[in-house]
Amino acid sequence: MQRLQNYLQKISKSQFVKNLGITFSENIITKIMGFFITLMLIRNLGPQNYGVYSFVFVNICVFSSLFDFGMENTAIRFSNYNKEKQNAVFGLYFLTKSIILVLCFLVIILFGEKLLIGFNKPELIKFLPFFVLGFLGESLFFVNDTYLQAIQKFKLRAIINITRYIVLLCFVSWLCFTKLVLLKYIMFVFIIPLLFTLFFIPRYIVFIKSYFLQKFSKPFLTEIFHYEKWMFVLATLSSVASRIDIYMLSIWVSYAQLGIYSAAFNLVSIVSFLPNVLGKVMLPKMAETKVNDLFKLTIGIVKPIAVLSLLLTPIIPLFPYIVPLLFGPKYNDSVIIVQILAVLTLLSMILLPFEQALYPLGKPKYSTILRFIQLIITILINFIFIPRFGIVAAALNLVFAKIIYGILLINVFNTEKRKAGL
Repeated sequence: MQRLQNYLQKISKSQFVKNLGITFSENIITKIMGFFITLMLIRNLGPQNYGVYSFVFVNICVFSSLFDFGMENTAIRFSNYNKEKQNAVFGLYFLTKSIILVLCFLVIILFGEKLLIGFNKPELIKFLPFFVLGFLGESLFFVNDTYLQAIQKFKLRAIINITRYIVLLCFVSWLCFTKLVLLKYIMFVFIIPLLFTLFFIPRYIVFIKSYFLQKFSKPFLTEIFHYEKWMFVLATLSSVASRIDIYMLSIWVSYAQLGIYSAAFNLVSIVSFLPNVLGKVMLPKMAETKVNDLFKLTIGIVKPIAVLSLLLTPIIPLFPYIVPLLFGPKYNDSVIIVQILAVLTLLSMILLPFEQALYPLGKPKYSTILRFIQLIITILINFIFIPRFGIVAAALNLVFAKIIYGILLINVFNTEKRKAGL
């Protein structure tokens, strides 16, 4: 008993556990608010309009993540690796990000309408300005969030994210109360992240000044480049793979079916935040851990996560009762999708520590190769099964590809462990 008390006391004093507790609490609060926001949108917009909203939302999320090019991970790793140049590293990150954003906006301004017509989505042209503002806001919010994560200011990060959701909840609630839940008004939610970015402008100036004042050595820049080139490919694959289901579904199914699938995805996100919480806290912690201790740390994290996953499985059979109650009869087809995506989330939780361990080991190329394999498998089986079985096939295909990815990932981890003589 005394040993258990000492162990619990030691854990409670751990900065890692404190950061995990803050991030976990923040995600619980934001997911609860996000759930009510989603519920209001689902019930008031209906499957058709919610499908349109979801498609725009997914594009903003995917593009803001895609055109980060994995620099989030690189910035965290090298700013913790060389802390005296932390602001300078983020200066390089911010300047690179700004150049990318300018180029993206030029493409959207010149070819945006033509691209939407070419992809047979002319009905989305009127929402293009909201996409641009949403893309800009989320991209810069990504920089802010990454910086706070790197310096391990998880409390401030939590306050900002919670405040963002409070503003969002108030806005959507006001639209519902005034019976103005129309797409042309709902799209204004995508501007909210941009408003929070204004508070970080002084920090951006510090980043830029530090970058030009603190010259990077050629070996240090070379090391960043060689690491980032793999993160670039990995992030591209991960961003595309994260919502390839939505893109491929949009080829064969209606916006109404897309709305049903998106409703299921958002309900599961109540639980799917757990891998995100763990990843946010684990990455800076693992970046500081010595290689020989990293394998032990990873295994130590996997065990409680596996137990937590098992404890969450009894929720899955309850979804046939929960979904109609929450969404209404129009969304009954989403029940099976919710159950399948819940299994996917639990698999993702268990595999996360193995994924995170490859970065501080300096092996992002392995993650890149595995993600590429997962993406190719998903695309191939989507082409085969989605035209015949629709949204159910899309969900099942994600689980199948994740299982193959997980088997290969664990094999790579064990190989690296044996190479280290452990």
